[in-house]
Amino acid sequence: MTESTPIPATKEELLHRLREERLNFDNLVATVPEVVAIEPNLPDGSSVKDLLAHIAAYERWTAAQMRAAQEGRAPTDMELYGRESLPPEAHEWDLEQINAAIHEQYKDLSYAEAREFAGTAFNELLDAIEATSEDDLLRSGAQDWVRESNLMAAIPGQSYAHYAMHLDDLKTVAGRMA
Repeated sequence: MTESTPIPATKEELLHRLREERLNFDNLVATVPEVVAIEPNLPDGSSVKDLLAHIAAYERWTAAQMRAAQEGRAPTDMELYGRESLPPEAHEWDLEQINAAIHEQYKDLSYAEAREFAGTAFNELLDAIEATSEDDLLRSGAQDWVRESNLMAAIPGQSYAHYAMHLDDLKTVAGRMA
């Protein structure tokens, strides 16, 4: 999360910010025609479609972590990654390798499938937040995956602060349509 992205103080503020930023992100995506959205026109060589799947993968992962913790169990690879198992070396991957694996897994989705995945993952995240008490959102170490941090600080980086990381590139592609 960047310094310009303050940590929400309440569950209501988190949900409001998440919905608002997602609406802004989705509205910007909607300005990009499908024929353009499927072309590798982002600086890293990916497409808007790939970006949607990338963000959805992080949101699904976060929702799966939260749901499993609420149920007192470890999340499955299927819940986290949408696949039965990962390669043995996956737990040693750095962020670049994780993102490359996400791209590889979802590169063949159609634009409609990527948008559906993005919507489903976002709703799963909202549901997971709704099912979590405000005390647990604010309590350090309430869930193992956040370590000494708390969910209120971790969730923005997996969602709306993540959108912001890709916003300039998306605006550039959308601006070409204006």
